[in-house]
Amino acid sequence: MHAQDRSLLRAEIAVARDRAGPISLRYRAVVAPDGEARSIEARAETCRDDAGRPIGLVGVAIDVTDQASAEAALRESRAQLRLALRLSQTGVWDWDPHTGRVRWLEGVDALWGLPEGMFQGTYEDLGSRIHPDDLIAWKENVTACVEQGTEHHLEFRVRWPDGSIHWLGAYGNAVRDAHGRATRVAGVVRDITRLKLAEDEQSRFFRLSPNLFLIADGDGRIRRANAAWGDLLGYDGETLIGRSVLDCVDRADVGAMARVLRSLGRASEHVRLECRMRCKGGEARILAWSIAAQPEARLIYAVGQDLTEQRAKDAKLTQAGTRYRELVEHMSDGVAVYRAIDQGRDFVVAQLNPAGEQITGVSAREALGRPLLDAFPGLAATGLKDVLQRVYRSGEAEQVPMLRYADERRDQWIEGRVYKLPSGDVVGVFSDVTRRRLTEQTLEDALKRLESLAYYDQLTGLPNRRLLLDRLQQAMQVADREHSQVAVCYLDLDDFKPINDELGHEAGDGLLRIVAERLRASVRPGDTVARWGGDEFALVLADVGRPGVCAQTLDRILRGLAASNLIEGQPRRISASIGVTLYPKDAADADGLLRHADHALYLAKQGGRNNYQFFDAREDRLAAANRAMLEAIGRAISSDELRLLYQPIVNMRSGRMDGVEVLVRWQHPERGLLLPVDFMPSIEGIELSRRLDLWVLDHALAQQTAWLEAGLQLKLRVNVSTHSLRTSGFLQEIACLLDRYPEARPRGLALEIAESAALAQIDDIASVIGQAELLGISFALDDFGTGFCSLNLFRRLHAPVLKIDRSFVDQMLSDAEDAHVVEGVIGLARAFRREVIAEGVETLAQGQRLLDMGCELAQGYGIAPPMAAAEVSSWIQAYRVPGEWHDCGDARTAC
Repeated sequence: MHAQDRSLLRAEIAVARDRAGPISLRYRAVVAPDGEARSIEARAETCRDDAGRPIGLVGVAIDVTDQASAEAALRESRAQLRLALRLSQTGVWDWDPHTGRVRWLEGVDALWGLPEGMFQGTYEDLGSRIHPDDLIAWKENVTACVEQGTEHHLEFRVRWPDGSIHWLGAYGNAVRDAHGRATRVAGVVRDITRLKLAEDEQSRFFRLSPNLFLIADGDGRIRRANAAWGDLLGYDGETLIGRSVLDCVDRADVGAMARVLRSLGRASEHVRLECRMRCKGGEARILAWSIAAQPEARLIYAVGQDLTEQRAKDAKLTQAGTRYRELVEHMSDGVAVYRAIDQGRDFVVAQLNPAGEQITGVSAREALGRPLLDAFPGLAATGLKDVLQRVYRSGEAEQVPMLRYADERRDQWIEGRVYKLPSGDVVGVFSDVTRRRLTEQTLEDALKRLESLAYYDQLTGLPNRRLLLDRLQQAMQVADREHSQVAVCYLDLDDFKPINDELGHEAGDGLLRIVAERLRASVRPGDTVARWGGDEFALVLADVGRPGVCAQTLDRILRGLAASNLIEGQPRRISASIGVTLYPKDAADADGLLRHADHALYLAKQGGRNNYQFFDAREDRLAAANRAMLEAIGRAISSDELRLLYQPIVNMRSGRMDGVEVLVRWQHPERGLLLPVDFMPSIEGIELSRRLDLWVLDHALAQQTAWLEAGLQLKLRVNVSTHSLRTSGFLQEIACLLDRYPEARPRGLALEIAESAALAQIDDIASVIGQAELLGISFALDDFGTGFCSLNLFRRLHAPVLKIDRSFVDQMLSDAEDAHVVEGVIGLARAFRREVIAEGVETLAQGQRLLDMGCELAQGYGIAPPMAAAEVSSWIQAYRVPGEWHDCGDARTAC
C-alpha cells in the first residue's frame, strides 16, 4: 500500500471494528518490482465471534486503475469545456418542452449579468429577462422549432439586473422520437453584444456618411447604396438597387469605370479612380472613388468622395497662381521666396523676380537653390536671416526696417516686409530706398547743424539757455515722478570784467572756455551746465535730495574755479557767486525757478562773493499773490474785460492777405491794458487756460462771421495752450462753436501751439492734430526754433505751417547764428513741404532778407501792428507792398 494511504486504511478498519456493516475505500497499491502505483477498490466486512467481538475482516480487492484514469480524463475534459464556454461567453442548454424544465451547463450566470449560481434557467425565468420588445419573437421562434422543425436561430436583447441591455444569440435544434415528436430542444446561447454594437456603428456610418457608399455584385449591379446618393446626386438609394453602376457615370467616363469593374472581377485589389457622375437632374459632379473587390463573394465595395468644389477651388488657385506669377514678374518691388531647410535654421532661394535681380545685382539663375547668405552676401551683416527665422517660426509678418545692402556689386539701402506663405515658404518684398536714405541723411545732418546752432553756445560748446530750459523741464518731470529734488543754480564770475577789459576779448573768451571745462568736470554725468550769456552760467543738478549732495557739488565747483589759471601768460585767480533754488520745494515753473536762482545770486554777491546762497521762496506770500491773480483773470473772462486784436499776415511779395493772428489783451480796471506776458504765465497748465482759449475762439469766430457777411474772407490763426488740447472734449467744444457759427468755415481756422510745448507732450499733441484735421482745422507750430525738435519728432507733428520765432528774426541781420537758424527753418519747411511764416518783422531790411531766403509770409509791426476788428477792412484796402520788397529773392525758392 502507498505510504500516503495507510492512515486512511487504519481509520476505516477502526470504524469497521466498532460498527456493523461493510466498508468501502479506494487506495493506491505499489506493485513490485518496478514500483508502479495502481488504483485498488476494496470492500470488506468485519467477522465476529459469538460474543460479538471482531475477529477479522473478510473482503475483496479489485484493480480499478484503468477506470480511475478514464474518470480523471472525463473530469479534465469537462473542466476544459466549461473554460472554453466561459471564455467564449457561450452557454449550453437542454429544454424539455413537455415539462418546461431547462438544464444549463454550469457557468452561464455571467450571460445574464448574475453572480455564479444565481441563474435559475427556467422557461419563466428566461421570459422575465428577455427584453419586452423581443419576447414575442423569441417565443414564436421556439414554438416554430418544436412544432414545425425549423432551426432555432434568434438574436434578442436581455436586461441585466443593473439595467444595462445586452445582446444574446441563440442557436439550437429539436430532438424527435420515432413518431417525429419533439422530445427535447438543445443548443447554445452566446453574448453577441460587441458584435451588435460594431454592426450598429458600421450601419450608422454607412447611413450618415457624406461620402457615397455602395456594394455591387461582380457585374457592377448595385446591391446596396447609402443615403448620400440622394443628398449628392438626387437618387433614392432603394431605386438604385439592381441598376448598373455605369448608369450613373457620366458618358465621358463610362469606359474608364467599366475597365476598372472588369479588372476588379478577376482579382482582389484596391483601385482609385476619379470620374464624373451624372446627377438625376442632369448636371455632373466629380467624385474620387476608392474601389475594392472580394472575388470569392463576387462583391465590389466602393466609396466616393465629392471633389467638385475642391476641383473648382483648384482651378481658381491655378488661375490665381498664374496671375501671381505674372504680377510678381512685373512688380517694381523686388520679391524673393525662401524655402526653409534644416528645420528653419537656414533658407535657400526658391524664386527671385526681375526687380529683385536689378536691386541686388544677382540673377535668378545665380541665386536659385543657394543658401540665403551665399546667394546674397550683401545681407550678411543685416540680421535678415534672424527675421526670416522668426517669421518662419511664428507665422507673423514682420516689417524689415531700412538696412544697408553692401557687397562687391552693390552698396545701397533697402527696406521691405517678410511674410510666411501657406506652403511654409517665406517671402520677402523689398525696394531700393537709397535715394530716400541719402535725402533723410542730408536732412538729419542739416538738422543736427541747426540744433547745434540753436541749442549750443558756439564759444564754449555748452548748452545755451534754450536747451537748458528743455533739460530743466525734463529734470522737473523726473523729480515729480520719482519724488526727488532738483537744484537750479545761477553762477556769475566775480572778477571777469577786469580781466576782459585788461587782457582783451580773446583772453576773456579763453577764460570762459576754461570755466566751462571746469564746470563740466565738477558735476555728474546727469547734470547740465549751460552758458546763460556773458560771464553767467546756469546749472541743473538732478537728484540732490540726499543730505549734503547739493552742498558738496557747489563746494567742488567753487574749489575748481578757484584753482590758479594761466591767462595770456599771467597767473590769475577767479571766483564765482552762485544762487540756488530747490525744486519742488520751490514749486515755480522753469522760468520762475531761474528767476528765483537769479535772486539768490544777487544775495550771494551781496554776501561777499565766492559763495552760494539758497532762495527763500516765501511761499505764503507768493501763493497768495498768485491766487489773487487767478481770481482776477477768472473775473476778467466772465465780465468781458478781455479784448481781441488782429495782426495781419501778408505775402511780402504779392501783398496778398493770408489771414490774421488773433491776439488777446486784458483791459484791467486798475492797471490798464495788459499784454499776455503780464497774465498768461499765471494760468499756464491749469483749467483757467482752457476757459480763456474757448472765450477767444468764441469771439474770434463771431468776428469772422461778421466779416464774411461784409464780404471779407480772412483766415483766423488762434494760439491755444497744450493744456486745452490735452483736455478731454476740447475738440468737441470747438466743433460746437463751429456749429454755432455755420457761416464760419473750418478751413478758415488754424490753431497755433508753441513748438516747445508740443514737443513736451508729443504723443498727445500728435493725436489731437490728427483729430482736428478731421474737423477741417489746421495747425501751426509757433515760435519754431525755440524747442528741441529732432527730425523724427518733427515728422510726427503733421502741422502744415511753421512760424519762425521773432527772437531769431530780430537778430538775424546782426547775428550770424540767428541767421543760420532762420535759413535752417526755411530749408526744413521746404524739404517737408510745409508753409513758413516769419514773426516780428519790424524793418524793410528784415523783410528783404527773408524774401532772399525764400520766406514770403510774415507779420510784425513793420507790416502792421495788432488792431481792432473795425480797422482791419480799411487797412487791407490801403495796404501796399513796399517797393524795396518787389525784386527781392527768387520766387522759385519761396515756400
